[in-house]
This record gives sequence, structure tokens and C-alpha cells, in this order.
Amino acid sequence: MLLPNDIKEELSHLYVYALATKAGYSFERKRMDRDSVDVSVCAKGSVDATSKILSPQIDIQLKATSQEYDGDFIPFPLPIKNFRELQANTMTPRILVVLLLPARDESWVPWTHEEVSLKGKAYWLSLATHKESENCSSQTVKIPKTNCLNHVSLKNLMIAVSKLEVIKNECI
Repeated sequence: MLLPNDIKEELSHLYVYALATKAGYSFERKRMDRDSVDVSVCAKGSVDATSKILSPQIDIQLKATSQEYDGDFIPFPLPIKNFRELQANTMTPRILVVLLLPARDESWVPWTHEEVSLKGKAYWLSLATHKESENCSSQTVKIPKTNCLNHVSLKNLMIAVSKLEVIKNECI
């Protein structure tokens, strides 16, 4: 039997898988999360006429919550291990993706005889330009609500990666 946090984790995988598929990219789930990377989203070939590299990839640390947030930012406590590994200078750019699910778990995956849907909204954050943390256990990050993750923003992130640009935390 899956616990509620296990279900949230699985739903976050499904959410990003659906977006990657809609964008035309492959989705690779990591067997073990040893480096704060749960999944990779990969393109094939050139994704834009101005691309500098072929077949760009983005590594993603997935988190999910059913807590509601007001305001322009989502304050999210991240284990310091994840914070530091997402902040590291790596060959493949990394982002944090947080899936916000409805408060009531009955609303997460409503279905009828005609359709099954996943209710929630995901947001992304790059920690590449964040200052180091002196905390020992966790670091709260502020995710701008303008950083909504959808198939269009995923394509724009992939284009930025293909141009060897540092992913900036603004609406792409």
C-alpha cells in the first residue's frame, strides 16, 4: 500500500512525463536518486535554429505537496543535500520541480468513464545562481509562481539549455 507521500511522488513523475511527451521529448526515470535527480527530460537533435548543442537534456528533482500557498512565491523547504546538489555546477543543467496538488486527495486524479485527469500545477526553479547555504538540515527556496511548468515552458527551458544559457528564474 502506498502512503500519501508515495502517491504524491508518483503523481509528480506522471505530471512531468505527460508534459515531456506533449513537448515531444523523452522522459527517463532514474532507478535510484543518488544525486538529487529523479528524472531526465531529453530532446533529440536540434530544438531551435539558434541551438549551439544537439540533443539537450534537463535533469529534474521532483517534489510534491498538497499545501496551499498565497502570494507570488511558493516557499518550499528543501533538504540541504538536494539544495547543494541542485546548486552544483554540472554538465547537465538541473531544476527543481514542485507539483502542487489539491488539498483533498480525492481531487488529485478524478475520473469518469470518458477520461482520467491529474489535477495540480507544477512550478520550476533553477538553483544554479543561488547563494550557498550555511544551514545544516534544510533550506527554504522561493519559487516564483511565474515559473509555471507546462509543455511550452519546458520547450523554452530546453531551448535555453541548447543555447548553453544559464537557466534563469523568470518566466520562460
